[in-house]
Amino acid sequence: MESASTTSYMVCPECGARLVVCVKKGKVSVFDDNRSEEELAKKRHARLTGYAAKLNKLGK
Repeated sequence: MESASTTSYMVCPECGARLVVCVKKGKVSVFDDNRSEEELAKKRHARLTGYAAKLNKLGK
């Protein structure tokens, strides 16, 4: 059975830096998140649009 691998994006609670946390084969790696503000805004907008569509579908 393969071990799970995942990637998470988070903000450091101490310094506020954006970080990427990767877990692969039981090993944890942390990197600076170098995505641009524009890219983050586009992804946030797409995610919120998807949530709104699901809520509208449930309301009908």
